[in-house]
Amino acid sequence: MHFSYDPMTRELRWRLLVLMDQHLFPAEAEFADHGTLGGEPWTRPGGLCKLRELARERGLWNLFLPHPAFGPGLTNLQYAPLAEISGRSPFIAPDAINGAAPDTGVMNVLAEFGSRVQQERWLRPLLDGDIRSALCMPAPGAGGADAPLDAGTDAGTDADPDAGELCLVQDGDGYQLNGHGALFMAADLPECALLLVMARSGDQRSVVLVPVGTPGVELGTGAWSSGYDDGVYGSRTTARFTGVRVAGHSIVGGEGDGSVISHSLLGPSRLHHCMRLIGMAERGLELMSEPTGSAEVRDWRRQARLRIEQARLLALRTAWLMDTESGPAARAGIDDIKAVVPEMAEWVLDRAIRARGDQPSPDGFPLVRLREHARSLRSAH
Repeated sequence: MHFSYDPMTRELRWRLLVLMDQHLFPAEAEFADHGTLGGEPWTRPGGLCKLRELARERGLWNLFLPHPAFGPGLTNLQYAPLAEISGRSPFIAPDAINGAAPDTGVMNVLAEFGSRVQQERWLRPLLDGDIRSALCMPAPGAGGADAPLDAGTDAGTDADPDAGELCLVQDGDGYQLNGHGALFMAADLPECALLLVMARSGDQRSVVLVPVGTPGVELGTGAWSSGYDDGVYGSRTTARFTGVRVAGHSIVGGEGDGSVISHSLLGPSRLHHCMRLIGMAERGLELMSEPTGSAEVRDWRRQARLRIEQARLLALRTAWLMDTESGPAARAGIDDIKAVVPEMAEWVLDRAIRARGDQPSPDGFPLVRLREHARSLRSAH
C-alpha cells in the first residue's frame, strides 16, 4: 500500500477543496436552521441546487461510482480521501456532489446488478440527481442483511406483516411483499421515488425495487435527535408492507442473490460513512483548537489528533484491501472501521463541544448537530 495520492486523486482533491472553500463552507450559515424544529425538516435546501450545478460543472459528480460506464471509475482507495473532505460539511457537501447516502449504495447496486431496464428507469435519474432513493433492510428483530435465516420458518403468501420479517413470495407473474422493514433513509424526502428492499425469499434473501406510492406500503414518521432531523439524508424509521404487489422484473440480479448484493452494497457504503466521519472529526478538532484552553483541553487535542490519524490509516488500509482482494481480509477491515471510526468521531466531537464551553463556533457551525449526526451513523453501523 502506497501512502501518496496518485495524480487523479490529487487533482480531484484540489478541485473539491476549492469548491468547499469557495462555495460550500460559506453556504453553511444559510442552511444552519434547515432541518430543525423551527425550519423545514426532511427537505433539500433550495440553494443546494446551485451548488450541485457548480459541482457537476467542475467534474465533481458521482465520484463514488467505480463503474466506468456510469462514473469516473475511481477505486475505493482513490475515492476515500474525497469522501473525507465531503465529511467536513456533511449536511451540504455529500449531496452537492451527488454522493449522499443511501443513493450511493443504491446506485452501486443498480450499476453492478441491475438490468438494462432497471438502469434506464432508476439508475439514470439517480445519476442525474433528479430523484432520491431509500434503503429498506430487515427489521432489527428479524436480523440484518447478513443474519442467518431460519430454514424452518415458512415464508408463505399469508405472512403476517406484523411478524417483523420481510417476506417476498411468488404471486402469479410477479411477487408479493409482506412484513416490516427498518433503516429507511431518505424515505421522508419529497424527491424519494424508489425503495430498494431486501427481503427473505424461501431460505435465501432477494433484493426488489418498489416504487414509492405502491399500494400497501406504509412509511413511519421520521425521528428527531436533539432537535434535528437527518437533513438531506432523510431519516431512519420503519416501513410496513402489506400485500405489496411488485412485477417480476423488479427483482435485482436474480432471486436469492440478496447476500451477494448486500456485500456489494454494505462494504463501500460503510467505508464512505467512515471516511466522512473522519472528515467530521477533523472539523471538530479545528474548532477545538481555536480557544487557548486548559491543560485538559490541550491533552484532548493531542489525543484527538492521534485517534484521527489511527482511524484514517485503518480506513485507507481497508479501502486498499477492498480494491486488491475481496476475501476475509477486506471484510475484517470493514468490521474494524465500523467499530473504531464512529466511536472516534463521537469522542472528538464531544470534546470539541466541551472545550468550547459557551463559546459559539466562529462560523456558526453547529457542533452539537455534527455530534448528533455522528452518533446516528454510529448506531447505523
